Amino acid sequence: MSPELIGILGLGGISVTLGLFMMKRIDRVGDRVTRLEVAFTDRMARLEGLFEGYTRQTKP
Repeated sequence: MSPELIGILGLGGISVTLGLFMMKRIDRVGDRVTRLEVAFTDRMARLEGLFEGYTRQTKP
């Protein structure tokens, strides 16, 4: 095999390895974003409930 072919195969292997690594990282980021969205939605629902409870109070 020529040195050029060996270099191309080596770069291809490195590219595939890095691509798989980055895909795993991107999946983890996506999972974290999903959890943050759920937490944010829960907090907003709680705040809305607090606001509605405060505005419905009868004045003495």
